[in-house]
Amino acid sequence: MKQNHWVLAFVLFFTAILTCSCSDDKISTSSSDKLSFSAETVSFDTVFSTITSVTAKIKVYNHNSDAVNISSISLGGGSNSNFKINVSGRTSSSQSFSDIELRAKDSMYIFVNITVNPTSQNSPVLIKDSIRFTINGNQQYVNLAAYGQDVIILRNKNITTDTTLTGEKPFLIYGNLTVAQGKTLTVTQGCKLYFHYNAEVVINGNLNAVGTLDKPIVFRGDRMDYLFEGVPYDTLSGQWKGIRLNSPTGVHNMEYVTIKSAKTGIAITGSSSATPQLTIKNSTIHNMDSCGIMAQNANITAINNQISNCAQNCIYLLGGSYNFIHCTIAGYYPTVGRKDVAVQIRNYDSSNALYPISEANFKNCIIFGSYSNEVSLKNNTNATFGVNFFNCLIAGSSSTDSYYTNTVWGNYTQTVFVNTLTYPYNFKLHQSSPAINTADMTVANLYPTDKNGVSRVADEKADIGAYEYVP
Repeated sequence: MKQNHWVLAFVLFFTAILTCSCSDDKISTSSSDKLSFSAETVSFDTVFSTITSVTAKIKVYNHNSDAVNISSISLGGGSNSNFKINVSGRTSSSQSFSDIELRAKDSMYIFVNITVNPTSQNSPVLIKDSIRFTINGNQQYVNLAAYGQDVIILRNKNITTDTTLTGEKPFLIYGNLTVAQGKTLTVTQGCKLYFHYNAEVVINGNLNAVGTLDKPIVFRGDRMDYLFEGVPYDTLSGQWKGIRLNSPTGVHNMEYVTIKSAKTGIAITGSSSATPQLTIKNSTIHNMDSCGIMAQNANITAINNQISNCAQNCIYLLGGSYNFIHCTIAGYYPTVGRKDVAVQIRNYDSSNALYPISEANFKNCIIFGSYSNEVSLKNNTNATFGVNFFNCLIAGSSSTDSYYTNTVWGNYTQTVFVNTLTYPYNFKLHQSSPAINTADMTVANLYPTDKNGVSRVADEKADIGAYEYVP
């Protein structure tokens, strides 16, 4: 009798399992049962021709109480579409899939990428398609969109003659873009140069890159997707190596240039007997994995520049001659990754070899950041150390050192800029910034417009830094 009870219990339990299983596997034929999607439109930012994009994903949900059979999932453009889809790990040359069962309250992924054919146009071209889902007589769509951009690809390009790069189409650089000794690379207004991982510019001759306020020249990484929603991958530093100015006799001119998200923005190197010259104006060097400007035995004139968010130093000077005028130097690289102050100036290296600083003048500059002191001066008295800060706003404690004249000292907790915490950073002046109306007018009158072309002398009270305060 006891054994019969166990047999009866087992039969009832097994019947219950079968009943639940049958219920779970019931396929709905109701036209009211539809799918839901994680996004109605999947958009790709600019995609370079012939280069496959990153892969985006869509999550497809069945929120219904019964399983559904998706009769077909297909691309509108079929096999001729620039887009390609992968359905839960399955691929199809026709870009069409049939009879996909999706259990009740379950979901699946569809992966999408795009390869753009050359468009024979200079401007980006909008490319559209859609993924069509057919279920119980209904058709549902997820839209796809991307801007395709023809691009000129340079792979380990050696430039051995004077060469000009123009802005009709962007350039995509793999490996090194190298300019031979004695030759000049000219980059014209509006030109955009995108660098693949570990690519760099190596100038053994001269660089002449002059943009305009409306058509700046851009050097940046080639990732056009997003780290996560609302934050471009371009916010990640160290995507490419940067610009190396190697020639001790090089003459370089940069104006309205943006350099972003490299390891080192500009590295310029001379010798004790030959000093390269760099003039840089109205430019931005932002988000570096190491230094913004790393200079050794160089001669630099820098006017109206923003140099910001570098893990090592925004500016590192070892020997040479320098003049920084109306520059905004801001060290707000994420605290967990920051390694040093915004500005370091020294006349000797780690082996105690001497590198005389004939002059390093900072006039009407902001040197601020997340540290309590953002300037480090390393002076060996056996070498010249001609460092001077005139009418600068500096994060640090008040100092009587002769290096500082008419300095506005600030506490690092002060509000100086509009936004220093999150992307997109904004280093224009906050309305309560101590930089407002505190610049030396003699210097300001020599440079009467700011980085954005705004007059800094109209009210006869100029502001420190690259940006004049605009209410």
